[in-house]
Amino acid sequence: MDCFITLTYVYGSGGRLYVQDVTLEDGQAAFQCQVRHPASLAALTSSPATLTVMAPSARDGAPRMAEKLPRMVEVLEGKPWTLPCLAHGHPPPHYSWTREGVVGELGSVGGGSGGRVWVRGSVVGGSRAGAGDAGGYTCVAANGAGTDTAHYTLTVVQELHVTAHPSNQVAAAGGRATVACRVEGSPVAEVRWYKDGDAILPHAHGHIMLQGRDTLVLTGVGERDAGVYQCVAANSVGEAQAASHLTIRDSPPTLRHTFVEQTLRAGGSVSLKCTALGHPPPVITWSLDGRPLAPASDHYGGQRVSLGSWVDPAGQVVSQVNVSRVTHLDGGRYACTAANAAGSISHTSPLNVYGPPTARGSSNVTVVEGTEAKVSCPVAGYPLVGVTWALHGRPLTPTSRRAPRGDGTLVIQRVEADHDVGRYSCTANGPQGTDTASFFLSVVKPPVLAEIKFQEGLVEGMRLSVTCSLLSGDLPISLRWSRDGRPLPRDSSLTETHSQFFSNLVFAEIMGRHAGRYSCTASNAAASATVSATMHVQVPPAWVVEPQDVAVVGGGEASLECHAQGTPTPTLTWRKATAGYGSDEWSVVRGDGWRVRLRRPGSLSIRDARAEDAGRYLCQAENNVTPPISKTITLTVLEGARMEEKVINQSVAVGEHLSLRCPARGDLPLSFTWARDGVTLSGGGEEEVRLEEGGRTSVLVLPATLRSQAGVYTCHAANRYGSDSSTFFLNVVASKCTDRVVDVMVPRQHFLWHRGPGSVVATSVHVTWKAALISHAFLTERPDPPSHVHVKEVKSREVSLAWAPPFDGNSPLTHYLLQHWAARDSAPAPANTTLPRDLTEATLKGLSPGRTYHMQVLAVNVRGASSPSPTLSITTLQEPPSAPPTHLRAHARQQASISLTWQTPAAHLSPGEVTGYQVGFRESSVAGDEGEYRWKSVRGGAMTAKVEGLRHYTAYSVTVRAVNQVGSGPHAQPVTVTTAQGVPSAAPDGIECDPLSSQALRVRWNPLPLNLSNGPVQGYKVFYKRTSNIEGSNAVDVKRTTNLETSLQGLGRYTNYSVRVLAYTGAGDGVVSGSIHCATLQDVPGPPAAIRALPAGPHSIVVSWLPPERPNGILEHYTLYYRPLNAHRALQTVVVPVEGGATANRPPWGEVSREVENLDAHARYEMWVKASTRVGEGGASRVVSQAPAATVAAKIKSFGQAVEVKAGAPLTLPCAVVGHSAPLVTWTHLGRDAIPNSQTLPDHSLHLPAVTSEASGNYTCHAHNPIGRDEAQWSVRVVETPPPPTLRVQYSTETTIHISWHTAGDGGKPITGYIIRYRLEGGEWLEEAVEPGEASHVLQKLRCGSTYHLQVAARNLVGHGKASRNVKTRTRGAAPRQPRHQDLVSVNSSSVTLQLYTWPSGGCPITRWMVEYRAHSDNDFTAAASHLAGDTDSYTLGDLAPLTWYQLRVTAYNTAGSTTAAYDVATASLTGATLAPESVVEVVDRRGSPLYLDPHILAPVVSGVACTLALLLCVGLLISRGRAQFMKGADTNGGSSGGGGGGNSNGNTYSRSLAEIQNHHNDSQEQLSPPPGPRSKHDEAYSVDEPYEICPYATFSMPPGTTVPPGSAGRGTLDYTLQFHTFGHQECFEGQPAPQRASAASLLGGRRRDGGGGSTAGASVEIACISSQQTLPISCVRGGVRRAGKKELEEEEEGEAHGGSESEQDTSGSPGGVRGGPRDTYKVPVRLRRGADFSFHPPDSSTESNDERSPVPPRRPQHLPPTHPQHASHRLHACTPAPPPAQGLRPSSTLDSVYSVEGAVGGPLRPPTGFSDSRELSEAECDRDPGQGGPKGRPQQHGRRPAFPPRPPTDYSIHV
Repeated sequence: MDCFITLTYVYGSGGRLYVQDVTLEDGQAAFQCQVRHPASLAALTSSPATLTVMAPSARDGAPRMAEKLPRMVEVLEGKPWTLPCLAHGHPPPHYSWTREGVVGELGSVGGGSGGRVWVRGSVVGGSRAGAGDAGGYTCVAANGAGTDTAHYTLTVVQELHVTAHPSNQVAAAGGRATVACRVEGSPVAEVRWYKDGDAILPHAHGHIMLQGRDTLVLTGVGERDAGVYQCVAANSVGEAQAASHLTIRDSPPTLRHTFVEQTLRAGGSVSLKCTALGHPPPVITWSLDGRPLAPASDHYGGQRVSLGSWVDPAGQVVSQVNVSRVTHLDGGRYACTAANAAGSISHTSPLNVYGPPTARGSSNVTVVEGTEAKVSCPVAGYPLVGVTWALHGRPLTPTSRRAPRGDGTLVIQRVEADHDVGRYSCTANGPQGTDTASFFLSVVKPPVLAEIKFQEGLVEGMRLSVTCSLLSGDLPISLRWSRDGRPLPRDSSLTETHSQFFSNLVFAEIMGRHAGRYSCTASNAAASATVSATMHVQVPPAWVVEPQDVAVVGGGEASLECHAQGTPTPTLTWRKATAGYGSDEWSVVRGDGWRVRLRRPGSLSIRDARAEDAGRYLCQAENNVTPPISKTITLTVLEGARMEEKVINQSVAVGEHLSLRCPARGDLPLSFTWARDGVTLSGGGEEEVRLEEGGRTSVLVLPATLRSQAGVYTCHAANRYGSDSSTFFLNVVASKCTDRVVDVMVPRQHFLWHRGPGSVVATSVHVTWKAALISHAFLTERPDPPSHVHVKEVKSREVSLAWAPPFDGNSPLTHYLLQHWAARDSAPAPANTTLPRDLTEATLKGLSPGRTYHMQVLAVNVRGASSPSPTLSITTLQEPPSAPPTHLRAHARQQASISLTWQTPAAHLSPGEVTGYQVGFRESSVAGDEGEYRWKSVRGGAMTAKVEGLRHYTAYSVTVRAVNQVGSGPHAQPVTVTTAQGVPSAAPDGIECDPLSSQALRVRWNPLPLNLSNGPVQGYKVFYKRTSNIEGSNAVDVKRTTNLETSLQGLGRYTNYSVRVLAYTGAGDGVVSGSIHCATLQDVPGPPAAIRALPAGPHSIVVSWLPPERPNGILEHYTLYYRPLNAHRALQTVVVPVEGGATANRPPWGEVSREVENLDAHARYEMWVKASTRVGEGGASRVVSQAPAATVAAKIKSFGQAVEVKAGAPLTLPCAVVGHSAPLVTWTHLGRDAIPNSQTLPDHSLHLPAVTSEASGNYTCHAHNPIGRDEAQWSVRVVETPPPPTLRVQYSTETTIHISWHTAGDGGKPITGYIIRYRLEGGEWLEEAVEPGEASHVLQKLRCGSTYHLQVAARNLVGHGKASRNVKTRTRGAAPRQPRHQDLVSVNSSSVTLQLYTWPSGGCPITRWMVEYRAHSDNDFTAAASHLAGDTDSYTLGDLAPLTWYQLRVTAYNTAGSTTAAYDVATASLTGATLAPESVVEVVDRRGSPLYLDPHILAPVVSGVACTLALLLCVGLLISRGRAQFMKGADTNGGSSGGGGGGNSNGNTYSRSLAEIQNHHNDSQEQLSPPPGPRSKHDEAYSVDEPYEICPYATFSMPPGTTVPPGSAGRGTLDYTLQFHTFGHQECFEGQPAPQRASAASLLGGRRRDGGGGSTAGASVEIACISSQQTLPISCVRGGVRRAGKKELEEEEEGEAHGGSESEQDTSGSPGGVRGGPRDTYKVPVRLRRGADFSFHPPDSSTESNDERSPVPPRRPQHLPPTHPQHASHRLHACTPAPPPAQGLRPSSTLDSVYSVEGAVGGPLRPPTGFSDSRELSEAECDRDPGQGGPKGRPQQHGRRPAFPPRPPTDYSIHV
């Protein structure tokens, strides 16, 4: 029999643990709290806490409530809650709870709360807070000594949901609009309103007011009020918002301001103004006495009268007439009329100007039959005594229908065509005189239409025909249909048929889209009539979102969506089957306000899905059109594995049979796993595991229980949807009550509580602790620390450790202590975690991502704790940020862009590093169908961003999220902001042009769509110009208007015009439309240009004349008038038809002649000519007189003129003659009789088949006969097309090319425009037209980084000229450039992240990526992503093996090309350690084999020879091409021949990170070609963006006996020492030099060194080469041959081993790196771009030294101060010299020194820190004495060199 004592522990909200019925034993326990993250399940355990239990009081005391307990509790809906009631008193008090509004005491089942509220002693609570749980609670604590009471208030805070009603509304201009905001949830702290993203302040807008806080009311709405209104509600949980879109509909105009009657005298000024409001904005027109008022009308003083219109900020249209220098002709009745599509309104008032009565002139009046006509007398002047009217010359008798008024107007009611048509005249009488005006009144009949009707009950799919019949009206009449105020769209099922008197609308198949209000409009010259009817179409329901089967894991949220459309709107209803699958019984699903919700029709949401929620659901849509549609779906609630009992205590006697049963609930299949004390049981051996009850119960069978089998057994059940476990505490006893177990009950939460030493961690539901008896052994000691402590796994928030059990100190271990603390803690306080003694591995959870921790393990027995194990430093993996940025603000103050600011995420919510941010943006849609966010990366820690390239005047939803190397976190609450206005992106369409008169045109167009206007359209600009061949016709006139039509006045008669229109907003002008062409009407022609009369005989006269200069139309005939002088004979006429008809193609100089016969031989006649068009007869020519003659001298009746002719065209010059006898006719050109390529026609005309430029000049026709002679002269001017312009490219951008041109001439006629032709390389030619007067143009929307061919041609009135020469140019941009390694690559143990947004694009946007990778052990690359989108910010390559070298190959593509970059990266270990570079093993031949056969010697020598040959080849190419000037040979007398190594440069540098320097041979070598031409200095010769990584490198000397090239310092053989030197990658890649040049002398030239007594020592020539396999540097020096023996080698190795105090190691993860101390900066030669300049700077030099002890003296001038190492990266050196000799070393008697660890003169060999060009320098150049000065012994200095402190690297030397 077992003994159990049970205590109840209650877990409270906020992580509190309430211990009830406290005993003294509770004070001996230690309590720990464990918190578990709900998403990652990472756990964190607190430090132990103890409970102090005091002895009970000896006296009784009444209960007293604890004062620190919260009395006002706020809880989020759906979350658990508790109210603690703790009182102190003796004896312990009893607690009872009551609730406001609930009768009786709350019991353990919740009293009156339906089981939602539970009571456990002094604590009341609930598992899920609901709105019904809010209210007041009262706790009463009572004992025998008294009572005490505590009152609590529970507030349940709900998430807010906001809806705006209506979501879309249309209001009439000037009307009222209301937006209501419905907020669901409580409490609501505030409600804010916004319009287009800007806060609404009611006090700042007089027409906007708030009713309460939920309703916004707008009065007198106008265009300014259209937009999106947002309602934002907030409480302590967060914010919610909704939007409503307000549109202003068409409304008739109203006049807000008018003018009044005025009287004034002539000479002053007057202004009349009308203001109108309507939607769309109305057009205001003006009239005077019923006639249109135009600013260009000559009747009103020309420009004295000006008209203007504009729109004020309130949306009102203001129109004003200004008259300056008023005359009496400006007086009369002025009227302003405001009109739009919805109607019109007028206002009339007189303006009286003193003056005599004056008729204004005749103009006809047209009125509509049946209407009232009010006609003003067109007579100006004031005052007028009276006006009399006459019809057809007879006084007008007043009748009831037609009567004059006292103000001088005639009113005719119900106008009748039979009685009222005729010519009216009115006579105005005044004090200053009388005048009469007349006009013709015509009457037209308006159209009358029959009503149209649509049948009721039309259903989609039917057929229908509707007729619009014309009852009456003057023809012609046009009939047109419209729907909802717009023309009918193209529709295959809708056709129109028209006849003269009716129009049919035929619906082949009625569809829902056909519903609307149809209008039939008939129009004629009189008026328009419209009849309308509404067509209702019933549309049966159809699925928009068809319901689908849903599966949800238990406890999750299920969303059932069902949406349908139809007319009327369908009603959507959800039903659930109440029985099995074969039943048809359904019940309507109704929401309960929290768990089951119907947020909107058809959307069913079920929170906390349970098994009873599963089943069949039916969604039905009906609208009474046809039988409803429905669909049945199945909701499946997937139940995860779940245990009913979580903790089970079991006792069994030794040797008894025991079965531990573990039943589980959940969907099959279930898998079970058993473990004892954390060790998984396989089911073999002493235990047996079997499944029962169909796989729902697992049974662990112990046939004969042993004492060793006592412990904690865990049964873990899992399926696809979840897992759970039960814990069995098995106690194997030999007698009763050996152990005591306390069962602690805790509500289900994510907190775990542990109690006491020896406690056992239970599940998240129960915590049970067990105190076992401990026996002590004698002769015990503390245990040893655990051994082999190592890391098994590292995650972002947990670390798994394992260890081996230590020596236990002759006493069984009681437990282990795992200690950990953060590495960055200045005063670390290790956190202890107690682990069972049988545990040899543990997982420490609850750590922070990306943080370094120190960990150690201690073993504990009864004697105490061991010393800690060696401390492990472990860095957890990084995690994406878990919290969004805060305080997001956005504004749009510039066009097409939005600026954002934000603050970092809360540190306690998002631990870990934030490396940058991503800004997301998308267009906000009123309909709610918003797309996905587009993300833009923001590098570094910047917390501001600017999103550009957006649409103008568009609402955007913007947000921001934090990112790091792992990924991105959640985004912040989106903010809606509207971009600023922009210029319209399209031109108005539907442009029409109609002639109004011979000098006026009317232009109409359609309004610009809202999605193209980019803001409120403020007006339109109309551009118009002549297109006829008239000199000076290229001027473009502009007219502004706010209307959709305008009239162009003062135009040329019968003239073609080109018209274009654009819209403009507050941001500027938009896109101009294409040209349309129209012509003014014909008018009467002008007078003939010239006339001549010649006698042709005794009774005849020949009259010739030229056509009018301005025909103003198509000439139909001429009328010749003649009559005798001084006689009273009647005027006679002769009609002369235009030859060839009205369309005759006659030259402009073609004359017309006619012989008038039967004249009186003794009379003299006067003659003149008039031309006529179909409008009428024009003005008369001048009058000429002539008399017949019996004898006629030779005369030419043709007119000599100035003629222009196109080059290459034929030319005929007429020369018609008269005379008796027949005259002789000859032609001369410039005084010469011979006219090449010409012929004289029978009618004496001169004909040239094809004129050339030589044909220009004067042509004279000579006629003579015996009586007289005459001549006529023609001036011929040959014109041609313009010559080819000279085209130049000014500059180009990525998508544009800016060009200009110059034209040498115009070919004799003004240039009328230019044609730009361009094409992409290999593409088709495209053309753009440019207006005349322009000399530059911008080609836009071109392809980035591409080659284009350009041409330009000019055109004039003659035609198109030849194109310019072809110009070839490129748009800016290049292929992507290779990024730096540390910017692009981020590495951890299992993945590589490529920060693609850091890749330089080369100026052209990257279009796509290709990512490939391979392990170094593999031969082929694997494609990870072959078509990755170009806007991808980052890409992670996962599932990589730790501590492995990989090679990445990334290719970036843009329109200019592609770039492939390869990177070698090494993944880290689980602890964060990095992999060293692949080492180069140095081998010393100890077997006596020939050294030249050693591959470690042979490979460098062979590569050195190859590099030498390559270098010599390059030098030869340079010399042959003249790209470098080399110094001549050395002076035989020891003269200076040049300096040594190159100078330096203060170019920019950059340092390489760990990720980059781990690669030792990742970059392939690149061959460089000489530049194509000379460049200025070294511009763009080097690219620091693409470093030319060459480290490691090899430096070696030439073999013995090699002849030094001529011109070098020495000519003997060389002894040498081969020496290998290792450098860390950090040393090699520390810096990047700027470009540097060196003289050619440093490349080839040498100099002789004279040492001692003048003996000549051979110079050393050294070549530095790049090794593709990390060959170590080999330096050659001159000196005796020296072989290293075994002892020396051992000393060398020993010196290396003990060099720890001097040698520095890199702990940053860079193999071979440097740690601590000053760091030398070695620089990498930059990569030479194509086209780089190969000239070199002269090297530095200093004074020559003859000190034999210093064969390689420092090259640094003594006067230059030493440079700090940290500044070394800013300088460039061709070579790094050796430091001065160390003290204590034996000076060398030769010029040679061995650079080795064993006392090399000058210290260790250092690699070059920089290179002056793309080659390596020889050692001869590096060792050349810099003391050789320039001329006159002055040192040649071209820059500074940094001084590097000596640092001893590891050297390996092979001495030969």
